[in-house]
Amino acid sequence: MNINPIGIYPQQGKSAGTGKIGSVPLPNYNSINFITKTAPAMSAEKYKEAIITQAKKDYAAGKTGGESSEAMRLLKSFVSTVSPDRKNIISQGLSSIFKNNGFADIGAVKIYTLLDYLLGNVEYRKTKQEVSFADFYDSNGELVATFSNDGWHCSLTKAEAARTQEFYGIYIGAITSAMNEISGKGGIVYTDNIESTFDVKV
Repeated sequence: MNINPIGIYPQQGKSAGTGKIGSVPLPNYNSINFITKTAPAMSAEKYKEAIITQAKKDYAAGKTGGESSEAMRLLKSFVSTVSPDRKNIISQGLSSIFKNNGFADIGAVKIYTLLDYLLGNVEYRKTKQEVSFADFYDSNGELVATFSNDGWHCSLTKAEAARTQEFYGIYIGAITSAMNEISGKGGIVYTDNIESTFDVKV
């Protein structure tokens, strides 16, 4: 059974979200294709139990992780607990870009909330109020999202990559356990050697 370690798949079109800031349509944070910080939906132990249960269901149904929408939603919930606040970073970043009404503009701005809490920065190119690209960074200097003519791309932070790897270690371990049970070996196996990416295009 092949497991695709890429947790979330691209969605067609530049954005499936609602609304826009300036000329830029916003991504859809409710889809599995874009991730932003959320509070944990359950405890660490409950997450592990849910991942194991889902993996066994997917194995019984002959699905890989990428083919299971339930696994993808669980992955997003699991990873988003360590995600940067992309929603706020992007909204504040775009607002900062469009405060500059110049005809042509290439630059970088710091991103602040109303409380002057530094979120990160955004580098961009804008002409006639049309943004051709914008790279959004968190306060650690990690690239978290990119907008261009091709649409939105969500880039994994180091913490998200580690969390994704942790998910698949549990998930694949549970499938290995299910396979061993069928072959009569028994036991639960966990693995953490799956390299993961969360580079997403929407």
